[in-house]
Amino acid sequence: MPEGTKHGFSKRLFFLVALLLLAGLAAIGFCKGVNHNGVVPKKIQNSVNFPIYYPDLKKLPTGYNLDPRSFRLAQAGVVLFTVTYGRGKDIIFSEEEQPSSKNIDKFISDYIPVNMSSELAVGQAKLGAYGPAPNIRTIASLPITKGPWLIITAPSDTNQNELVKILQALTK
Repeated sequence: MPEGTKHGFSKRLFFLVALLLLAGLAAIGFCKGVNHNGVVPKKIQNSVNFPIYYPDLKKLPTGYNLDPRSFRLAQAGVVLFTVTYGRGKDIIFSEEEQPSSKNIDKFISDYIPVNMSSELAVGQAKLGAYGPAPNIRTIASLPITKGPWLIITAPSDTNQNELVKILQALTK
């Protein structure tokens, strides 16, 4: 092999190996930044003392999407994220460490006095409406059995059956 060709080949091989190494490091960095399902950013999960429950992407009703970029801390110990549907409609999930049952009962009596219950694998949800017209919102309270407390708010015209399906799709 002529001397110039050998040097050119070595340079290309070096750059190829360096490129593969960088790609591998980037992939490792990405994997460390999210949980095992690739949904909840590790930084968010590590900032709270409870597992974060979110709807399994594969079990969401047609037309509903979990926005993985929406995970954020609203304040210390409170995680927010969004499921989107329709044209710009959002179902907002607020998740925090579960307070006493007395506090949850007070929340329900203050904010969802007229409600329906839905038994789920993860706990019992109370769904109803909150707010004055025309700003009525659908609201749900879901204390996860031995887990966090979720408060879910959605537009008033949210399909209740589909909201229950979203809650049934919760995983951690």
